[in-house]
Formats: sequence, structure tokens, C-alpha cells
Amino acid sequence: MLSKTEFINKFEQDRLTDESNTEDVKKIIQDVKEHQDQALFRYNKKFDNVDLEQLEVPQYDIKNSINLISDTLRSALETSFEQIKNFQQKIKHENVTTGQTYQLYHPIEKVGIYVPGGKASYPSTVLMTATLAKLANVQEIIVVT
Repeated sequence: MLSKTEFINKFEQDRLTDESNTEDVKKIIQDVKEHQDQALFRYNKKFDNVDLEQLEVPQYDIKNSINLISDTLRSALETSFEQIKNFQQKIKHENVTTGQTYQLYHPIEKVGIYVPGGKASYPSTVLMTATLAKLANVQEIIVVT
């Protein structure tokens, strides 16, 4: 176990930015700004060794994916969804009007959710972010990985 001082020192050391890739990252960002999806296809091939024909997963594949997992996993995901939904509904802010003051809550039209993939696959990230967005009546939820 680390002492308080050791922990703080380690935290400070770990949060230092590695500047060695900064220029490469800037070039990639500029390339994506200029060449958009075509650049993304190239980087998928270069970094992930994946040759994609399209970036968006077809709706059919999304809807059918539930049939590709075990009943045990499906049940666990559904239970998690219900628990997250129930908790979020309890703490959800409501519009308040009292006298001359009021608080109005409006959903955001669109949200983007980043979900780690590969070895760091966390369905909980989707559940916790997308469930909250759905309960907040967000009209369009875009998930990227």
C-alpha cells in the first residue's frame, strides 16, 4: 500500500503528458479534417489492420446483435439496464416553476458516446451513458468505438 505522499507523487508523475506523439497526432487530426471518411478508412487499415467498406454499422446488424450473445450475458445486460434506469429516474431533474422563478430542462438533440473496444471492451460504458441519454429524451445517440 502506498502512503499519501507516495500516491500523490505517483499520480503527479503518471499525469505528465508524453509529448513524443504530439506532432503525429496533429497530422492525423489535420488529415481527417481534410479527407474525412477516406482518412478514417486509411487509419483503420494502418492501425487496426481492418479494411472497412463503411464506417456505420447497418441497423440490421445492430438489431440482430442481441441474438449473437448468450442468454446469461443478455440477462445480465438487461438487469444492469433496469438498475441504471431506475437509479437515473430517481435523480432525474424535473422542470420547476415557483412564483417568478423557474428551471427548465431540455434534452440535447444529439450525443456522441465513445466506447472503448478491443481488449478494453466495456458494455457498462454503453449502458451508463446511453441509458442516461435515452431517459433524458435525447433524439439521436451516436456510439463510436
